[in-house]
Amino acid sequence: MTEDLKIGLVVSGGNAVGSYHAGALKALSGILPKGSVKVISASSVGVLNAYAYATDKIDVLEDCWKNLPTGGLFSMFRALRKDSLLPKYIDDVMKETDVLDAPFYVTTSEPKKPLVEYWKIEGAYKESWRDLFYQAASFPFLVPKLRSEEKRRLDGGLFDNIPVYPLFYEKDLDMILILHSDPKYTPPEECFADGKIVFDYVVNLGLCKVIDHYKFDRKRVAKWFDEGYALAKEVFLEIFSEAESKEALRSKVTAFYQRKLAERKKAHAADSLATMCNNIFWNLFGRKEL
Repeated sequence: MTEDLKIGLVVSGGNAVGSYHAGALKALSGILPKGSVKVISASSVGVLNAYAYATDKIDVLEDCWKNLPTGGLFSMFRALRKDSLLPKYIDDVMKETDVLDAPFYVTTSEPKKPLVEYWKIEGAYKESWRDLFYQAASFPFLVPKLRSEEKRRLDGGLFDNIPVYPLFYEKDLDMILILHSDPKYTPPEECFADGKIVFDYVVNLGLCKVIDHYKFDRKRVAKWFDEGYALAKEVFLEIFSEAESKEALRSKVTAFYQRKLAERKKAHAADSLATMCNNIFWNLFGRKEL
């Protein structure tokens, strides 16, 4: 049944816990036929994670996460400011031979209205993608401005860390699969239009604390990647295996969500604050229409 599914994939940002998201994408790549994913939307470090998934470079992504040249937040600050770590990782993940078979939305923020922009890229690699990815994952103060930048765009997670919005415009999707780290998150009603199944999966539920979002320790992050992979593999096998119909799949997703609801209500994460701030900004200033 999974071969016939039409899925929209959303990959959120998450700072250091983006390693959990990367591990979950590794699990997804081994369970779900890649052709099932018809559109991808990503924010912040999720842009690099999702791009590696879309271009079959999970092994490269894993190597990047497990070999961070840092032992903590301050050394990560130096690596980003002085050692050009982000351009290096973009070079590792992005190649001139790449082809995006499905639409890929990249989220960026800017200091004035509209606060959020969504950039749709697709098809054969373009050189402009590199600067776009750099801007999309450029957390303020940590990542220096590019010399070539005429207009400064910032990390997409500042104003839309879980970018489901672009998928509202995609027709004929059976499911929206959201990989994120906010246990308090509730998908907007628009996600459920046309009978879509919405599976918002907290990739690190109960596995780390709020402060861990900023602990860029190499051993810790490598461990998180493996934990994210192992847990997601178990979850995705449960959800996608032996689902003989769309309604059977919906029932599995609903049962999983209800089983985790109490734990989600008790959990705390830095991304919950990010989501709350995102909602305030949208209500005040809006975002750019697609």
